[in-house]
Amino acid sequence: MHGVADLIEKITQQPRKLFAIVVCITALTYLPLSALYSPWYWAQIGPFEVQATFAPQYAIYFFVGLAIGSQGLDRGIFDEEGTLVRRWPLWTGGAFAAFFLWIIPAALIAKMPNVPVKALSVIGDLGLVIFAAAACLSMTGLFQRFARGRLPVIGDISEHGAFISSTIRSCCGCNTRCSIRLCRPSPRGYSCSPARCSRAGEQAS
Repeated sequence: MHGVADLIEKITQQPRKLFAIVVCITALTYLPLSALYSPWYWAQIGPFEVQATFAPQYAIYFFVGLAIGSQGLDRGIFDEEGTLVRRWPLWTGGAFAAFFLWIIPAALIAKMPNVPVKALSVIGDLGLVIFAAAACLSMTGLFQRFARGRLPVIGDISEHGAFISSTIRSCCGCNTRCSIRLCRPSPRGYSCSPARCSRAGEQAS
């Protein structure tokens, strides 16, 4: 396990290597499935439905995120002084280029007759997996570069989170109990006592 942790640390210290590995893995899973299923095909597994082509992508990115997060939020690609932050314009430009590499073949297939559909499909699918990886890294670099400071509004919400949560639960408990038990008919419709609502909210919290 120690060797695996060292390997993950080495990879996450080098965004280009991480990008290449993610693109290769996702391409190996996405390209064969995209040749069999359309992006709009949903496969049913018991009571659940998943997009056949994208389901493996979600799993891959989930585990990649776990691996990156296990190194801490101040190391690897999250390092505020790392190469990803310093080269955010290149990553952002690369993400836009990959987006057009994906969307232009798709537009040609949809709008233009007599085009090499198979070749354009492969190019577009490859552009999609490149764009997904590049967008994740470029957005990480952008946020690390421009959103590293603490916003006063977010800080206030964080400091008063317990009060906000208890207030919301009290209101929800009040509304639920009033609508089910405490509201009673009157000549003008249903009415609810504020005192009863207050007590119900306190009990719910």
